[in-house]
Amino acid sequence: MNSIFTEENLLAFTTAARFGSFSKAAEELGLTTSAISYTIKRMETGLDVVLFTRSTRSIELTESGRYFFRKATDLLNDFYAIKRSIDTISQGIEARVRICINQLLYTPKHTARLLQVLKKQFPTCQITVTTEVYNGVWDAIINNQANIAIGAPDTLLDGGGIDYTEIGAIRWAFAIAPDHPLAFVPEPIAESQLRLYPNIMVEDTAHTINKKVGWLLHGQESILVPDFNTKCQCQILGEGIGFCRITWSVRR
Repeated sequence: MNSIFTEENLLAFTTAARFGSFSKAAEELGLTTSAISYTIKRMETGLDVVLFTRSTRSIELTESGRYFFRKATDLLNDFYAIKRSIDTISQGIEARVRICINQLLYTPKHTARLLQVLKKQFPTCQITVTTEVYNGVWDAIINNQANIAIGAPDTLLDGGGIDYTEIGAIRWAFAIAPDHPLAFVPEPIAESQLRLYPNIMVEDTAHTINKKVGWLLHGQESILVPDFNTKCQCQILGEGIGFCRITWSVRR
């Protein structure tokens, strides 16, 4: 029974099913028609079912044959996927890569483009993408929750053997809604006046290292939101104040 499920047998069967002909399957696989016919007959004997109804001009899958065709196709796809994975591992390519992106830099468009490039070059690699905030990016790397980080802020005092390269810088600007009361206060605005309004903040997602706290005055109320888009929308609505990203420059 085990000999039925070889790559050669499954390929002969699925090719014959696709072409609806033993002779065309033989031509496709570089075999003789009798070899294909014999292989199919041996599979039918081993499975104790009829896989094809035969006529002088063509063959057609039986109900059992259609079911076996789906399963045989899945088995072949799994076999080829495993083989590709083994080949890439033998070449020193990771079977799985986890990428952590600073939420400040994350965009669906650019992330999709990154995945497109990576999957084209490493088709068998299982890629997982997550986002973190501030030191949460470093936390993911240090605790082996990610293999690659994009946009980790500043640098660690103790690199811990982590290799990193500066990729650019972010410029920030204090932002409030046009109709916010502070918009009508002459500059420079005193801290005592800033402190009257809540600071809209995105909480650092680090768990095992110190969280980074953004600009926050002593005694000032903070409103924590899950992402920077929400933060900016809150400030546009006048629900609070704070700094927002205005530009992102890439180091070349």
